[in-house]
Amino acid sequence: MAPSRPRNPRDTSASPGPATRISLIGPQDCGKPDESVALYHRFIDLAQGFGPFTYAVSKSMITLKGTRRGFAGARPDARGLRGYMDLQRVVEDPRFTSVSPYTKRLFVHAFRITGPEQLDDEFAGWLREAYDVGQGRHLLT
Repeated sequence: MAPSRPRNPRDTSASPGPATRISLIGPQDCGKPDESVALYHRFIDLAQGFGPFTYAVSKSMITLKGTRRGFAGARPDARGLRGYMDLQRVVEDPRFTSVSPYTKRLFVHAFRITGPEQLDDEFAGWLREAYDVGQGRHLLT
């Protein structure tokens, strides 16, 4: 039997404890305001409520990946939280800074969050739709 390989810290399960969450933000985000990091944690908490996913960490974004594909990403910055989510429809809301077609069925929605009140039930609903895209449910319609 081959020895087990150490777990890759850049691709982790969706059930991280607080220490894992902090490490997912990574050294590139050191020095970000506590409020921005708290928004990132709230974003991850919302996504965890929908089911399992993995992370893909890059220099510019932490992407949430479903069983089929990536569905959202976020990164704290000096002004709050910026990120994106993939939806099957165009949603117009001030939190979305741009919406671009990605495929015939998917639209990438870039967002900017500046306060915790913006991560409300409506935002959670859109994130749930994006989670479903990550699970491949958009291919069933």
